[in-house]
Amino acid sequence: MPRILLQLSSIFVFLIYSCDKSDTENNRAEMSLELIEAADQISDTSKTHRKYLLKADSIIKILPTDSLSLKLEFKVASRFYNTNLMEDFLKSSERAVKKSIELKDSLNLAKSYLFIGDYYSKGLIIDKAYNYYFKSEQIYRKLKDSENTSALLLNRAVLHLNESDYVGAEKATINALKFLRGSNNSELKYNAFNLLGIINQNLGETETSLSSHNSALNIAKKQLSEESPFLKFTSLNNIGFVLQKNKRNTEAKKFFLKILAFPNLEIDARELYLSVIFNLANTDSELGNYINSEKLLLKNLNEHKSSDDKLGMLAASLALSEIYDIMKNVSLAKKYASDSKSLANSIKSPQFNVKALKQLIKVDRANASKYAEEYIRISDSLQVAERRIRNKLARIEYETDELIVEKNSLIEQRKSIIYITLALLTIGAFVFIIRIQMAKNRELILIQQQQKANEEIYELMLSQQSKMEAVRQTEKRNIARELHDGVLGKLFGTRLNLGLLNEKNTEKAAEERVQFIEELKKIEQEIREISHDLSQEKAAVVNNFVLVLNDYFEKQKLIASASITLDITDNIKWQEIDNLTKINLYRIVQECLQNINKHAQATEAHFNITQLENQLHLQVIDNGIGFNANKEKKGIGLKNIDLRVKQSKASMEIYSEKNRGTTFLFKFPLTSYA
Repeated sequence: MPRILLQLSSIFVFLIYSCDKSDTENNRAEMSLELIEAADQISDTSKTHRKYLLKADSIIKILPTDSLSLKLEFKVASRFYNTNLMEDFLKSSERAVKKSIELKDSLNLAKSYLFIGDYYSKGLIIDKAYNYYFKSEQIYRKLKDSENTSALLLNRAVLHLNESDYVGAEKATINALKFLRGSNNSELKYNAFNLLGIINQNLGETETSLSSHNSALNIAKKQLSEESPFLKFTSLNNIGFVLQKNKRNTEAKKFFLKILAFPNLEIDARELYLSVIFNLANTDSELGNYINSEKLLLKNLNEHKSSDDKLGMLAASLALSEIYDIMKNVSLAKKYASDSKSLANSIKSPQFNVKALKQLIKVDRANASKYAEEYIRISDSLQVAERRIRNKLARIEYETDELIVEKNSLIEQRKSIIYITLALLTIGAFVFIIRIQMAKNRELILIQQQQKANEEIYELMLSQQSKMEAVRQTEKRNIARELHDGVLGKLFGTRLNLGLLNEKNTEKAAEERVQFIEELKKIEQEIREISHDLSQEKAAVVNNFVLVLNDYFEKQKLIASASITLDITDNIKWQEIDNLTKINLYRIVQECLQNINKHAQATEAHFNITQLENQLHLQVIDNGIGFNANKEKKGIGLKNIDLRVKQSKASMEIYSEKNRGTTFLFKFPLTSYA
């Protein structure tokens, strides 16, 4: 009893521990979610916001792998990205990859690859970004997710665009639009047309570019005006930019001023506002309004400084250097050109470094040769790098396509193997069925042959019995004739004489009576002989089957190469043995003798039939070459014998060795009678 209580206590403790563990994990998940939600309530730039996210991340790390922890990984990763905590964003995204693989979650694996691609894209590590975007896209394609596939194609198009691979960018964007046919995702369609407009502008296809931007503008006005009201202003800004690049500055300026007329644009859409005033400044510069252009660019530069946006600061500095060069303010032109070069170095952008050097060559004559050398070196290396990146992107796509082709080829090969295997199995099954059917047919034919043979034996026995019956009837007639003509006549004469002698009492009469008594003895002997003949006839009738066997053996002795003998004991009650046993016994004897003649190469063969209690024994012994009864395959003869043994519910024993003869022993049960 104490042992049972101890076991129950252990189970109870385990259950409490399991519940506590489960509750702890749930509490941790809830705590991490609360920390993320608390961070959302605080400004992205505050230290507390970052502290909450890092604390939530530390909890998520130790959670077990399940769908909830994976969902939390994506939540905290998105916040890291928005807060520009890129290294933490990468680590969380990589954990999401591992968890997705462990959970066999293809959809979230594609999302994880997309996040890592965003990390490398933001860090301008183009080849890695392209590789992860491509991995994500292939999974979405496999899942037949057309919208996410098109989104990944657009991301790849942006990478091509950043590497000045405008043809590759155009191809990816057009493919994205193909995937969006029939889709209701207006935002993706807007992004595709907007990107296509930018690409065509860089390709010098002005009208095509304007057409694409107008398509994007129509989508923004008709389908996205409520949820994204500023997208139409983005399209207007892009149209103005294309016009400005094509020296249609007056038209362009109208678009920019139309956008700036929207109230609170500077607060509600700050990045768009800064882009518009930058484009307007360049347009004013082209129109000769240098003072207004300078004012707008200085405002743009200060706004970017306040948010530490180095790329925006670099673009504004370059534009200011150009303005001051036009305004013949050499010192400021040099200053802003030098600032732009420093900023280009800090963000490690060779493209902007080349632009800054080009501007320095123009405004700093004293150091122009030094800047020119650096310009040529960076420009050449940039061209080589751009070419290498383009080739690498093409190689990634080619190798992936090759892998897809190879995979499809392997799938086809596997299908072919499966089809061939199924065909072989089907053929094998048909062959097996046919062979079984043939075996059944052979067995049926064999049974029919055996039935026919049984009928023949039965007819033979009937024929023999008919002959014996005819002989018996003849003998009966002979005996009747003997009795009538001989015994009865003598008996009548003797009876008559004895009747006459009864009237005499002389010595002579006594002697005559003695003679007649002797005559009666002779008649008695004659009757005994007739009775003996009748007994022999009965034995002949009983021994009908024995006569059949003897007759068969007499015929076989004439043709057999071996010396054969048949011994049948007298104690066998053949009249009590059923016909099926007799028929099968006869056939087994026949088959054994046939095998001895064909295969045994024996000089002697002995057949012994005896009855022991309730069993009939048949023993067949030969001095032939013998065989291995355990190993060798049974021939038709042995199979026939085996079948007849089973029919009679008998048993068969075989004793044989190579070159040492063979002995068969058959035991038939005698439980039923004819």
